Amino acid sequence: MRAYDQAEAAFRHALVIRETLYGKTHADLISTVAGLAFALFGQQKYDQADPVYQRLIGLWSPTWARTTPWWPSRWTSLRCSTRRGRSIRKRAMR
Repeated sequence: MRAYDQAEAAFRHALVIRETLYGKTHADLISTVAGLAFALFGQQKYDQADPVYQRLIGLWSPTWARTTPWWPSRWTSLRCSTRRGRSIRKRAMR
């Protein structure tokens, strides 16, 4: 778990810097927000990960909605799974 703790701190720090540079809704935040979400999920901090995943969906939607017709069902599924917590983890362990 220590690596996830360190990753969470690094992504939070990077996010503050990137938000200062680009604003809170810029597409260049996607990789940092995704990293933070995965770090939280890896620590089983599902309640904290869910709003970060929601933000990630919001950042991705303007870009992906135009170019990728399957993305809404994929990310809605991911969002629902994070709310239930262990669902994604169980599938990944198979």
